[in-house]
Amino acid sequence: MKSPISIYFAGKIGKNDWRHGIVPGLRSAWFGVCCNPADPQDMEPIRFEFAGSVFDYAGPYLVGCDHGCFHGPQSHGIAGNEPAISNLGYGEERLETFKLCLSWLRKAHAVFAHVESGDAQGTMFELGWAYGRLPIFLNFASASLAAECWFPAHAACGLSINPDPRVALLNFLPRLKLCRERN
Repeated sequence: MKSPISIYFAGKIGKNDWRHGIVPGLRSAWFGVCCNPADPQDMEPIRFEFAGSVFDYAGPYLVGCDHGCFHGPQSHGIAGNEPAISNLGYGEERLETFKLCLSWLRKAHAVFAHVESGDAQGTMFELGWAYGRLPIFLNFASASLAAECWFPAHAACGLSINPDPRVALLNFLPRLKLCRERN
C-alpha cells in the first residue's frame, strides 16, 4: 500500500494562518509534537484527514503561537526579530528557514499554493523550485491576484480563484490523486 500523498502548502505565512484550518495539530507541531529539536529537517509529517482522504502535511512548519511573536515582518513564522541582513550576510535564522523549507519541499509529492497577496516572494520562489519536479496546484484569493501573478500560474497543473483555500483544495483533490497514481 502506498503512503499517503504528501502535500507542501505554499503561501504567505501569517499569525492566524489558513493552514491551521486544514491541518489539525499544525499549530503545535514545531513545539515537539512532530519536530525533532536536534534536527528540524527530520520532522515526522502530520497525517491529516481531509474530505474523506488521508494526507501527509510536508511543510512548511511554522511557530503557531497565538500572541504572534514569530509573525513579524519577513519572519516566515519561524524567525524572530533578527535583522534580514547582518554583517555575516543573511540572518542565520532566515537562512535556516530557507533550508528547512527546501528540505520539506523535497519530501513532498505535490504543492498546493494559496496566494492571498502580491508580496508573497517566498511562495513564488517555492513554486519556481517545484516547477518540473512536483505537480503544482495554485489557488488565488482573487481574480486581481491571478491577473497580477500570471507568470507563476503557467507552472501549475491546476488553477483556481477562491478566497477559501479549503474549497480550492477540495476542488483539486481528484487531480491531485490522479497525479499520485501516475507516480
